[in-house]
Amino acid sequence: MNIQEKIEILIPTYNRKPCIKHTLEHLISPDSPVKCSITVLDNASTDGSSEVIESFAKKFANVTHIRHPKNIGGNANIARAYEMAAAPYVWVMCDDDEYDLTNWHELELALKHTPPAVVVANYNA
Repeated sequence: MNIQEKIEILIPTYNRKPCIKHTLEHLISPDSPVKCSITVLDNASTDGSSEVIESFAKKFANVTHIRHPKNIGGNANIARAYEMAAAPYVWVMCDDDEYDLTNWHELELALKHTPPAVVVANYNA
């Protein structure tokens, strides 16, 4: 199994058009090491987020847009992300955080050894 098939990214979102656009641009940029599946769970956004997500899904084969027919609530949308996860490792990502992918290769190296979990955090204030 290819390393990029071992991990998937799921992003719950609702009415966060500028945030989800910025996050997807960052993950999909030409210099991004992220090549895995990215699924955005759209909680029936009404602010144009759906159109932004759909435009990425049409351009990039690794981006999937799932739009719920109605808003199921923030916590339920996060839970749905975990329910949908199919890869051995899943990263449920916030739509408005900043991500430094400089050390993505270290994550890929760790996944080659098939650990039960990989935890990455930055606790700098």
